[in-house]
Amino acid sequence: MVTLASLATARAARDNRRAALLKAVGAGPATVTAALLAQHLPLTLLATAIGLTSGTLAAPFLVDPSAGLLNTVGPPE
Repeated sequence: MVTLASLATARAARDNRRAALLKAVGAGPATVTAALLAQHLPLTLLATAIGLTSGTLAAPFLVDPSAGLLNTVGPPE
């Protein structure tokens, strides 16, 4: 079973290799940062959009607005 930690470790190792290769060909810190951001930012934005959309669509099915006890007058049933 692949865990999130092992995926993050593999990705970090790959990014370290990529950064080392960029530095070896003369790229400065700004270029390395831009290259890594160009790779990770679109994925992050896509994941955020999917998460917000699925949360917004699922929220009405998960929350029952009549479940509160603030407006009840009698004893609970």
